[in-house]
Amino acid sequence: MSTTLIAHRSQYPAEAGEFERTLRAELLQAWDVNLSTDTAADKHLPLSSTPATAPTGIAPALS
Repeated sequence: MSTTLIAHRSQYPAEAGEFERTLRAELLQAWDVNLSTDTAADKHLPLSSTPATAPTGIAPALS
């Protein structure tokens, strides 16, 4: 690890942790907690409406 990254980690530990997690392609713990789940009872929903609801559930987990 470069001295620049080591210095960054000591000055900004939260940001460095997020950067390193991103490099490892890891998701935050419980990132999917607020996502809706579809069941067989939901099959009456047209497929065209499903993509419109997906961003609402996942957007907070990605920010």
